[in-house]
Amino acid sequence: MGKQLLSSIGKQLFETRIIPYWFHGYCGDWYGVKCFNGSVNRLNITNDGVIGTLYDFSFSSLPFLEYVGLSINQLYDTIPPAIENLTNLVYLDLSANQFSGIIPPQIGSLTKLGPSSSLTTN
Repeated sequence: MGKQLLSSIGKQLFETRIIPYWFHGYCGDWYGVKCFNGSVNRLNITNDGVIGTLYDFSFSSLPFLEYVGLSINQLYDTIPPAIENLTNLVYLDLSANQFSGIIPPQIGSLTKLGPSSSLTTN
């Protein structure tokens, strides 16, 4: 589950030559991706030159995701309300990007989100 989403993110990163092995092997071999019991539970692509928005990110396709580190990239636009679908999230770092607007109130529904998370929009 979520392999197509990860492949689309991986394609963008591959094209920027950040991760040459994203498409080879199972998800445990992919740069920035960790799995537990066959499901993606950690995505850490910090300071890797990722450019784009999070609106193409299918939050609902990664229900076991616990950790998202996407800081220090070039993500822009607003943080999508669909982020509320990451119900198992305990850590989220979106700092040092070019987000605009307010942090969506749906973040409040992420009851497992810990205090070390960073949600600054810029």
